[in-house]
Amino acid sequence: MPNHSLEETEVLNPFVKFGFCTNRGIRIENQDSYLIHINQNVASFAVADGAGGHQFGKQASKLTVDAIKRELDSNTDNSPEYVSLLMKKKYEQINSYVYEEGKKRNAVMATTLALLHIFSGKIIISNVGDTKILRIRDKKISCVSEIHTVAWMEFMENKINAEELDNHKFKHVLTRAIGARDQIIPFMQTKKALPKDIYIICTDGLYNFISEDTLLDIFTNTTDDFNELCYQSVQKALKNNSNDNVTLIAVQVM
Repeated sequence: MPNHSLEETEVLNPFVKFGFCTNRGIRIENQDSYLIHINQNVASFAVADGAGGHQFGKQASKLTVDAIKRELDSNTDNSPEYVSLLMKKKYEQINSYVYEEGKKRNAVMATTLALLHIFSGKIIISNVGDTKILRIRDKKISCVSEIHTVAWMEFMENKINAEELDNHKFKHVLTRAIGARDQIIPFMQTKKALPKDIYIICTDGLYNFISEDTLLDIFTNTTDDFNELCYQSVQKALKNNSNDNVTLIAVQVM
């Protein structure tokens, strides 16, 4: 039976409020891992989705978020400029470690990663793979991360249209993932964080089975309990026959 994890969270940072939910769905194992790391200066959130079908997907995603947590635990400079440099280096270090671990096991170890750092007035968005970061602003929803799949690359190059994108046979084939190759190029941007902006980090087990318009309705027209809204979103994806693990974190800038 599908299981869900719903945890009450306490806002320890004056810049944000947040909630999350994860569910293994129809899969035997939940290969998604997530991170919520809060202090008074920066709130950090991450979701990693172990590459589907690979034997060590769970280990790859867990190694990734654990490594980021250790780095944040020991970091003493919480300026956006330093954290940005720190995370660029961390992407490279984690990728090298996971790649070498895969070689030792003669197997593919790979995972996506989507990462948010929210400061007073600024936000750092970064990702590798197809775990999305969506933003709700002025009652409009848009994707602010990159999507690293073969199908999306062809769409951006105008080789296919939106309808072909939805049905593309390589829709789930990643062009970038942590551990897949010995080198990695993460997408990373620093943006202005506006009050009331909502950011949703979600795996493909969610966004392939629930529309962005539905997410917009859930997070703009109902309760302010973000744990409950995340739970509702996951349940809708499961009712729509999601065939994967389902995880999301939702964060609002205060």
